[in-house]
Amino acid sequence: NKLATIDVLSELSDEEGNRPAKPFVVKMESGGKAIYRPDELIQALLDNGHQVNACATTRVTTFGLRLSIKEDVEDEANGKTTKWTHIPLGFDLRTGLQHPQTGRNISAFIT
Repeated sequence: NKLATIDVLSELSDEEGNRPAKPFVVKMESGGKAIYRPDELIQALLDNGHQVNACATTRVTTFGLRLSIKEDVEDEANGKTTKWTHIPLGFDLRTGLQHPQTGRNISAFIT
């Protein structure tokens, strides 16, 4: 995600506390062209003979807010048993952004 922050540098602090943050740069070789964006890195890899597979991903976790319901269910083999049903009420989604003063990751809580 660091390459994708080029458009929001004025809103971020870097590891040394500089604000606006210094851009994260990738170079394919010493003295080579600076790469600032994910699509430029993929193109540079392709231009150098690499095969690239990419996909967009999101990571959703239910460690936050959920409703747990205890149910007594009939089981033919064992008779009555207890089953827990977990219903997520909100998801913590990682945004890839950082808090301007603290540099901590910013999450979005989606309900």
